[in-house]
Amino acid sequence: MHHSLRLSNLDSLPFSLRRYATPAASGSFQDLERLIANLSRWHDNSQFTRCLPVFYAALDPVNLTTNSPIDSDAMNNAFLSLYALRKLERKHHAVFRDLWPRLWLWIAFFDTHHPEYTMGFERTPMCLILVEILSLFTSNDAIEELVYQLVGVRAMIMEAWVLTTHPNFDHPEGKALFSKLSDVLHGIPVDNHAHFDEILDAVDGVKGVVHLVIGSIFKLYDVNDTFISLTTLKCLTGIMAFLGNLGNKPVLSPALLAAGGANVFTTVAAVSIKSSSHDLEDLNDRQYFVLLCIEALQSIIPCYRAMQTSLAAGLTRLMIYGMTFPPGIEYRGALIFRQVLRQVLPASTVYHSVLLELREALPAIDDLRETLSLRKWDMYDDWAAFEALARDRVKFMEEMERTEETLKACNNTECGIILEKAKFKRCSQCHHAYYCSVDCQKTDWRRGDHRTACRAALLSDLSNKDLTHRNLSFLRKLLHYDINGENPVLRLPATSHDNFRALALHSAVNPLVTVVDYRRGRPNAYITDANSVKAEDLRKQINWDDHIARATRSGGRIELHLIRAQQGDPETSERLLMMPQYSESPAVHQGLLDILRREDGIANWEDEVKELFSRCEGILKVH
Repeated sequence: MHHSLRLSNLDSLPFSLRRYATPAASGSFQDLERLIANLSRWHDNSQFTRCLPVFYAALDPVNLTTNSPIDSDAMNNAFLSLYALRKLERKHHAVFRDLWPRLWLWIAFFDTHHPEYTMGFERTPMCLILVEILSLFTSNDAIEELVYQLVGVRAMIMEAWVLTTHPNFDHPEGKALFSKLSDVLHGIPVDNHAHFDEILDAVDGVKGVVHLVIGSIFKLYDVNDTFISLTTLKCLTGIMAFLGNLGNKPVLSPALLAAGGANVFTTVAAVSIKSSSHDLEDLNDRQYFVLLCIEALQSIIPCYRAMQTSLAAGLTRLMIYGMTFPPGIEYRGALIFRQVLRQVLPASTVYHSVLLELREALPAIDDLRETLSLRKWDMYDDWAAFEALARDRVKFMEEMERTEETLKACNNTECGIILEKAKFKRCSQCHHAYYCSVDCQKTDWRRGDHRTACRAALLSDLSNKDLTHRNLSFLRKLLHYDINGENPVLRLPATSHDNFRALALHSAVNPLVTVVDYRRGRPNAYITDANSVKAEDLRKQINWDDHIARATRSGGRIELHLIRAQQGDPETSERLLMMPQYSESPAVHQGLLDILRREDGIANWEDEVKELFSRCEGILKVH
């Protein structure tokens, strides 16, 4: 037991307090009431410390029983002591280790068995008393380890959060309580699934957590506000730190996305930066908050609609300011910031909707370059690489918008004629297949398996219905340019020879696939076999059987080209899009197979491939 909790300390109290403290420690409720009333008149908190043995004795678990009358002296003493111990101070951290077991037992007891008990006071629920006490000892690792090893603590903190955000919550110290709650939220450890589940169970699941996070931000910040005070920032930081500690992004991100998290987090972070002063501590606090917001955005904005929203709310300006943060300001946040800059932002530039926002956003930050002297910061090269890519893609988008004529190929593999798009009719069901005539459509329906493929396109993720027509059209044009443009990205190094020789043996049932990976911005293209990529398609986004069958029947005129694009958590999720290339005669894939099957062998693999690529440049191709 800590020395401050020993009853012998009562001997050092002045007589005006000792006369009540001694009988109160023996269980007298009337004397405990008088002691607390007298303590409130002392400005010197040292007398409160000397009275801690009284409160410790009143919380003796021997008195804790469901059979005792609720108005017994033992119950009243414990209840009153819990209220009194809200006056603990940070300097009492050592004694708290011995106080905590008794505190928690009585708080949990009253919360479970007598939540309506007020003992004549204006009711303050036990969950709020818990928050008030715990808020005194945040950032103390030893105490946090002691507190959060107990099941139920996290649930009761969530109960307090739900209570303080309720529209009818009315408490004379409401703002101060919420500030204390944010301190506690900041430090809640979520180290395993049991901790995560306890939090979710307390607030009715993922939607409940997201409702609390978004609702609390709106409680603190009005959308019309142009300034965020340090007091408000402190509360917002606690909420965002809690969200970061929760982790489990694959579980939380869809709900945050649906609740408008992309706009909320970007907007509040941008306003916090605008509100900064020249004070170093103020600036550091705001920078830390921005990193927490970027961490929350990191798993949302890989969805292109969320990226579009975030860019409109000021994400590029936020990233520019983020580059100027001192190295090591917050290690985890800095790593995530760099990942957004290097991967998430560049990967989003394959979407037409995102490029429309970037076309407006990039010129709007030109004024910051000179102001912030960007070139001197560590992350400038990462930003410059992203900006160059974004401007190239915007330029390409504008060029494509000026190009009216689009070629299409007949979906009937027995025909495959390439003409202007206007001369084709589209399948009215799936909207994917184009035909030059009714006869070709009938043939493909009867003998070309489109009957099956059409239904699959409607029922599976293959249809990519969340993508607009403009986004799909742009992806198709970008793929075609990267494969067949002035600087084609597909390279076949000498080391790939042996791999392709093995593929050639089984190409009749396992055709080649050109994969163009845009998940890091600049395309990475390679050729592999269909079965290998099919095995990686765990979500079955592609109707592989149909595409393999059509490519096999085409005699080399249909090549399977697959896009890998960012969608969802950058570490765990991706979007797959099959965009077959139709050509007027066999092209690269068939040419590679012919080289590999040649009986006289291969004189020089790289020269052969180079000659093949050159020969295929003159072949008319469409995606």
